[in-house]
Amino acid sequence: MAQTTGDRRGELHTRLALLPDDPTQLSSLIRFVEHGATPDEADAIGNALKSHHRSDLDELWAIFDVSESPAVRLSVGFILLKNKPGGQQWERVAPVLADDLTSDPRYLADWYQAYSPLRGLLVPHLRSVFRRPGERQALARSLAGSALAAYLRDKPLELIPLLEECAEEGQFAPIVTQLRLAREQVVPELHHRIASVDASDSPTPA
Repeated sequence: MAQTTGDRRGELHTRLALLPDDPTQLSSLIRFVEHGATPDEADAIGNALKSHHRSDLDELWAIFDVSESPAVRLSVGFILLKNKPGGQQWERVAPVLADDLTSDPRYLADWYQAYSPLRGLLVPHLRSVFRRPGERQALARSLAGSALAAYLRDKPLELIPLLEECAEEGQFAPIVTQLRLAREQVVPELHHRIASVDASDSPTPA
């Protein structure tokens, strides 16, 4: 019989309450996320592992690598990120996380902020998703636009080149919204680009 949301929450809270006196609950908490977890659940489990100095995270990496579910990978990845934010593993999995974040609007809404510490690694792969051709990639392209607008909000000039690559309104809207919030920084650059276009279009004097 499947657990209800209340049952899952109750199990998680019970295991977390037992943890200080029963370290064996750590393994149960890891198994808890094999079917995915909400950001709040993953945050609580990540904090529990961190507070108990759980340095052996191989079991979690194994779950991440074998799972075919974006929901599972995103929740497990966040727990790993809270415990080991550095390392070459993140370079390896960044393309997978970029694909997962842009596979469903719910995943992007739930997880983009949690993965902001990895934005430097994620942005190049999100740009690749943003440029993917094909009708079937329309949703992913739009979600990549939203993710890039969020992750590059403190570097708005890097959003300007994306304007020329927007294939649909879903990509354009979040980019332009973020640019408008940084009007003082971006308007001079936008005028410069338009001036360059106008100059190249001007007829050459005979």
